[in-house]
Amino acid sequence: MTRLAFLFSILAVSAALTNASRVGPGVHYTGSATFAKQGLGACGMAAKDSDLVVAVSDAFFDSWPGYNGRNPNANTICTKLVIAQYEGKTVEALVTDVNDGGGEYDLNFSPAAFKKLAPESEGILHGVTWFIP
Repeated sequence: MTRLAFLFSILAVSAALTNASRVGPGVHYTGSATFAKQGLGACGMAAKDSDLVVAVSDAFFDSWPGYNGRNPNANTICTKLVIAQYEGKTVEALVTDVNDGGGEYDLNFSPAAFKKLAPESEGILHGVTWFIP
């Protein structure tokens, strides 16, 4: 490998790592998905189990561009559309809450939203890809 090819490969890896850790619109993520009963969420909105809503991780919520960490109701991620895919199935759900457990790119859906991806009996889905347009 030439020195120039080596430098280009280092730059490509660096760019990939930078994009993977970036939080914001248009970036694609992979994580696990679960579901939970709904109620009043961190965004200040009440949701029902039949609503197509989702909670993002606290790390993701807190690092959303423009959020100052003071009032969760004022975080602009609230009501953003999440488009998630799992094994050929897709669901669109609005962000209404924060999930305090799990990894940075894990999602916690309402039962109705989760059922669009898999039966509740699956419990947890690994390898869910998603983004916020």
